[in-house]
Amino acid sequence: EIYQMGKNEGLLEGRQEGEQKGRQEGEQKLVMRLLEKRFGKLPTSVKNRLENASPAELDRWSVQLLNANSLEDIFKG
Repeated sequence: EIYQMGKNEGLLEGRQEGEQKGRQEGEQKLVMRLLEKRFGKLPTSVKNRLENASPAELDRWSVQLLNANSLEDIFKG
């Protein structure tokens, strides 16, 4: 019984981590597509920054890109 409880907890944690990672990867791809549509081919440095971004950064950048005139406007500060 204890083994089964531990197994169930492990499965739940694994599923939650997988869902979180999937959401973050989806957000990264979405922000990347939007930036490419707006500003053209992205430099490798911007792609790397997106791939390593936290959920909070992705959220902030997705809002900033709506009014930005350049990539620098989005990633400054």
